[in-house]
Amino acid sequence: NFVVNIKLIVASFKTAVSLGVLHTLAAATTADGRALTTFPVYYSSKKGDATQRQLREGDLVGRCRLSKCTAKTAAAWRLKCEIRCRIPQKEAMDAEYMPSVWGVRLRGDELILDYCQKAMDNSTITRQELPCELGLRYGPHPRETMDVYGYGRVPENAPILVFFHGGYWIEGDKDMHAFVAKPFVESGLAVVVAGYPLAPESTLDQIVESARHCMTCVIKMSKQKNSAGIIVSGHSAGAHLAAMVLSSQSWTSRSENLACIKGAVLFSSVLDVKPLLSTSVAKDAAITMNQAEINSPLEVVNLFPRDVFVQLVLAEHDPPPFHRQTKRYMEALQDRGIKCELVVYNDEDHFSFFPRLMDKEDEVTSQIIKNVLRETGTA
Repeated sequence: NFVVNIKLIVASFKTAVSLGVLHTLAAATTADGRALTTFPVYYSSKKGDATQRQLREGDLVGRCRLSKCTAKTAAAWRLKCEIRCRIPQKEAMDAEYMPSVWGVRLRGDELILDYCQKAMDNSTITRQELPCELGLRYGPHPRETMDVYGYGRVPENAPILVFFHGGYWIEGDKDMHAFVAKPFVESGLAVVVAGYPLAPESTLDQIVESARHCMTCVIKMSKQKNSAGIIVSGHSAGAHLAAMVLSSQSWTSRSENLACIKGAVLFSSVLDVKPLLSTSVAKDAAITMNQAEINSPLEVVNLFPRDVFVQLVLAEHDPPPFHRQTKRYMEALQDRGIKCELVVYNDEDHFSFFPRLMDKEDEVTSQIIKNVLRETGTA
């Protein structure tokens, strides 16, 4: 099933656009000459035009007044670009929000498959090297399970980092993200890698509620172990879930919940769901306007607890909307007097930064760990 799901992800990047639309798939090569698999580019259909050539996303496009060939500019200028650099708005939005379009070394399906293979391989090694308890159930849904790493190597009262995986709420699982535990366990934390129900079988409301229920169970465990505190984290859609867990008045109003939470680490976060309504993501995940509004961290930032530190993390080549949303979220948190910090993995994309995250000596990773240990009083 996992292989089938990956193939479905890949297929979504190979959708041909009809009606003379100028959204195509072009071959390219890596720096060492290896063939790259296809990815979207934008060009003019005017016969003999200088832009009628193979392009990488971001390449200069000859006489086109857009200056650079990007999904965003193609969408903005699609009706007035003099050389008809047009693309349907939905496909342009899809490209802007699809991390694989913005890969720094690989792109498209090659980037996704490369990430998935490395994630699975590194997770297998992590399960072999770290003490772990797998498949602990926190709810009735088959995916409502979590894996716990570190106990036996870290103290019983060690701080706990909880990690929610990404996948735009429709893909991914906890099993292929065990590798995230490595740098944190090596630094003295226990790590919980959580699974959760996926869309469209489950609604976004239900997925967020599942994440909150998971955190309630982790809090119970932390009390039993007299833990130094909990850090809530996630990547991409998982970072969205982490932020939403901490933006629920009914959940954070319980003093026993809030007292345990010391911080959040949000990697490459989806912080505004509403723009996704114009993309295929909303269709695939069956997200409604109402769900997007009430489940956007930027819409409920006023509910975020003031005394929880927020570590925001970006890759330099994350999709532009991720950068914009993170900046807005940081400003909103600061306006509420919430302590936060942004760090960036330079020269990395949405997927390629993970090997550096696994290295606790990496400059950015070590800063994240330093902040986590400080907030839990274990520095």
